[in-house]
Amino acid sequence: MKQTSAQFQEPSENMPITLPGSALGIVWSYTYGYEDVKAEIFMPQLRQIGAGMTRILFSWNQLEPEEKRFDWQSLDTFLQQLQAPEEALLTLNSASLWATRQATTLLPPSPAKDLQTYYRFVHTVVSHCRGRIRYWQNDNEPSSPLFWAGTVEEFIAQTEVFYRAVKDADPDAIVVLGGCDGLFDPDQPDADPWSKAGLDFFKRVLAEAADYFDVFDLHSYMDPYMLPAQIRYLRQQMRSYGYEKPIIIAEYNGPGFTSFPVNLQYMHMMGDWITGATSQDTGGQTQKMQEIQRTMHGLYAQIATLAPQTQMFLQDCSPALEQKRARINCRELVIRSILALSAGAQKTLYWNLWADTGERYEFMNLMFGKHKLMDYEDGELKKYYPAAQTFQRMAAALADVQQIQRLYIPEKPTIYLFTVQRPQRSPLFILWEKRDTFTGEDAPATSFTWTNQATPITATDILGETIALETFQGHTILPIKDTPVIIECQ
Repeated sequence: MKQTSAQFQEPSENMPITLPGSALGIVWSYTYGYEDVKAEIFMPQLRQIGAGMTRILFSWNQLEPEEKRFDWQSLDTFLQQLQAPEEALLTLNSASLWATRQATTLLPPSPAKDLQTYYRFVHTVVSHCRGRIRYWQNDNEPSSPLFWAGTVEEFIAQTEVFYRAVKDADPDAIVVLGGCDGLFDPDQPDADPWSKAGLDFFKRVLAEAADYFDVFDLHSYMDPYMLPAQIRYLRQQMRSYGYEKPIIIAEYNGPGFTSFPVNLQYMHMMGDWITGATSQDTGGQTQKMQEIQRTMHGLYAQIATLAPQTQMFLQDCSPALEQKRARINCRELVIRSILALSAGAQKTLYWNLWADTGERYEFMNLMFGKHKLMDYEDGELKKYYPAAQTFQRMAAALADVQQIQRLYIPEKPTIYLFTVQRPQRSPLFILWEKRDTFTGEDAPATSFTWTNQATPITATDILGETIALETFQGHTILPIKDTPVIIECQ
């Protein structure tokens, strides 16, 4: 049986985890105690799953519905659940009926009418939370018109004000730059107008707002294997401007609806949805949303004739397809986290713990509805989906992780092997084979010969299955597929 060799990647590709707090987190949802969403007690469940951090989003309109009249009820409900300031990243969206240029309760955020008023708002909120929340973020994915109805110059100006307000209110706070959507291929950054526009936006921000943030936020919904290159690309951009700052992944998930080429034919709905959500023309907004509803009804009406890669994102798909999608989701949860942390990202936060998916014809439910880890059962947030159990296994293995490094195997480039450094714990490795996202699990296992000095004791995949270890000529043989395997050694 052919032996394999392994070598460490270049040190420049890897960085130890040094940011305060856990490396693994879970985002709550898009709203909290707002827009018909309950201010839930969720941190105990999140900790039970194994996450040491959450991200939560509040809009200006929610916290200050009228000038100088603050509503702290939902925020205080959240604060009471925290055990340490490092457990929270709070995103403040610049959306207001009275204080922002585009009057709205939620979408799209836009520039403040008056930056001094914005400073006072941010300073007041951070002061209210001083010492209880460590990480603060201004808006979310501002390169998208859905999340920022303003120019890049206006975003940079407001970022400077945000930074000053946060630091004046709490000097120990850490400011996270509003998230980059990650919808770009670092090898072809100008491949399409959307990617180019998004990168051009953040290149301007990185060039001109270097002094106004502490941490950069990259989101991951595209091909997970792009993540290391995306992180390198952004790090190189910062270096080109004479500095380098930590990178976190404050949103990730997969597979997404658009992960499969067969589903791209339906992406006109995304353009219609963004136009409808951001339009101030009530009639035009209604028309766009009605067009989406008709398309969604059509999908459900012909579900049996759709490609399985389409069916599995619909609520009425077969149990077999739902189980397959869940397995892919579990794999990607781990793969994205390991690839990101091994490339130097300081934290990864899964999107999301919960989402309201009651309206099955809602386009956002097609896109993101099945990403959630938990759901309500008998009125309580206590139902676990398979990905929650996988997150729990991953978190147990990566508790107190300091660094993750890939061991390259030149003769088998599709084999991904990582060593995990954990203080005062036994050696740990994570191993899988890169395969087609949808069909890869159907191929036979590959025999992998273990040549590392550490001796495997147990091997369990992230779905909870024990992997049989065999010995051949003094070496351990593992059957591996596309499901990551956690290998404990002595």
